Amino acid sequence: MTQVTLRGITIIFFKNVINTLSPQSLLRLTAKNRLVLPSPNGSVITFKAKALLAKSACRKTAIFSASLRNLKATALACQRFSNILIVPCGEKWADGSLRPSLEDLTAAGGVIAQLKNRKASPEAQAAAAIYHAVTVEQLRQCSSAQELIERGFADDVSLCLTPNVSGVACQLVDDAFIAVPTAFSPCAAGSTRLISGP
Repeated sequence: MTQVTLRGITIIFFKNVINTLSPQSLLRLTAKNRLVLPSPNGSVITFKAKALLAKSACRKTAIFSASLRNLKATALACQRFSNILIVPCGEKWADGSLRPSLEDLTAAGGVIAQLKNRKASPEAQAAAAIYHAVTVEQLRQCSSAQELIERGFADDVSLCLTPNVSGVACQLVDDAFIAVPTAFSPCAAGSTRLISGP
């Protein structure tokens, strides 16, 4: 890992971490570090959404990125908005083809399930139902998780499948996601596991 500081911003370059968004490789970072993680699906969707919102008449808008690890925090951050669009990104391959992702659909459903007093579309209700029905073991058996496990990233899969361990939401500000603290304390929720195994 090499660190370079430019205008007060620390940029981290990882050696021997090529073509990976390995969460385990990021655990050494501190809150002061900034990191650029381009992804072929989430980044593209994020900036398409940003461009659409720029053309929108809506004034109170925001873009958040959620995962199983920060479902409740993201829902709390989204709660103040009257209209919410949740997009499970799925996977985009190098050849441009797309593959749906049960993990992304489950995370989207998890955010929806945490939102209170909302009228949800049938699609949103279905995503929330999937969130309540799926188990960690089923997510671990998904093709993308199995591919990661076979490539030696089993610890990453386990890390990513741990729900509600972060009390921050990730909000897009300008061209970067920033941590937005919420009232959710993961320590207080330690005994409540929203996704459980068999």
